[in-house]
Amino acid sequence: MKVLLVNHGSAGDWGGGDSVQIRETAKRLEQRGHKVMHVNDDKPAVAGFDLVHLFNCRVHESFNQQMKMCRQSGVPVVVSPIWVSIGRALWGSRASVGILKQAVETGADAVEPLMQKLKARCLTVELGGGECVESNGYPVQSNAQMEMIGNLLNNCDAILPNSW
Repeated sequence: MKVLLVNHGSAGDWGGGDSVQIRETAKRLEQRGHKVMHVNDDKPAVAGFDLVHLFNCRVHESFNQQMKMCRQSGVPVVVSPIWVSIGRALWGSRASVGILKQAVETGADAVEPLMQKLKARCLTVELGGGECVESNGYPVQSNAQMEMIGNLLNNCDAILPNSW
């Protein structure tokens, strides 16, 4: 079987867990005698493959284009969503780094109220440019984006979840 493993076009810039999962999946498939190719591409050339396995649906526009390419070619699609809400991740990382920075500058006692809000997940984090994010990730991912991702997942042939 010829299998194409696909991640979004900018995945090479990040080198995250999705890249590790692709590498390990390719290794296991090759050990079982399958021919495997891996690309980071928003519009992969999927013709000639028996199966396409898409990794990471978080980059919604990329995921949408990848699914279109597969459906146009009639190639079955497996998706490993590897879902981590960017809004939630930004909230956690920006909140904790911001509080630590403030603690270094003003002392640990000064940030105790912020630590309590962080622990209770009721701290609002400013991302810059007036945009703020709550612990649930709002407003980084809009409902329209989430609906698109959900519809695309409903139209794949199989899902191998490794995510929230």
